[in-house]
Amino acid sequence: MKSSPIATRLATTDDAEEIRYIGAQVFTTTYGREFPPHDLQVYLGDNYSLTAITDTLLDSKRSTIVAVDDKSKILGFALLTRGSSDHCIDQYEKKIEVQRVYVSTEHHGKGVGKLLLQEADVLAKKEGLEYIWLGVWEEGHRAQKVYGAAGYKKAGEHGFPVGGTVHNDFIMIKEL
Repeated sequence: MKSSPIATRLATTDDAEEIRYIGAQVFTTTYGREFPPHDLQVYLGDNYSLTAITDTLLDSKRSTIVAVDDKSKILGFALLTRGSSDHCIDQYEKKIEVQRVYVSTEHHGKGVGKLLLQEADVLAKKEGLEYIWLGVWEEGHRAQKVYGAAGYKKAGEHGFPVGGTVHNDFIMIKEL
């Protein structure tokens, strides 16, 4: 069976509910057992409420790229943040962070994440940036493999706190 074509575009506030749903679903599926329930709920409320997503979509320092099917259903999204850094990559100028790449669980393994990463590169190059970076959970081996195949290299590590729990994330960077 042939799969439907996938397109990408910049998100608008009209997309907030679908992005909120996918973000909360993927975060909970991936990390839900790693954090105490209360900490998880607070994090989801702070980061994946409709208000939080809408605020992100309106923030001029951020861009959200969505992958959509032929019926305009959002399959995944990539959130890019300008002006962010980490101590291990401060020496790199002209960079942008891929803060999130989340693909709905039913579309994993179908090239959606790869397409979103490619579109993130296109956006960064259009803005005259030279590097693109991200943080990935040290236990996220599948994601690390995808990022490595896309040209990202490990540059360091940092803590990612959710409530009282801190995960170790690898910082990966790619020259455009």
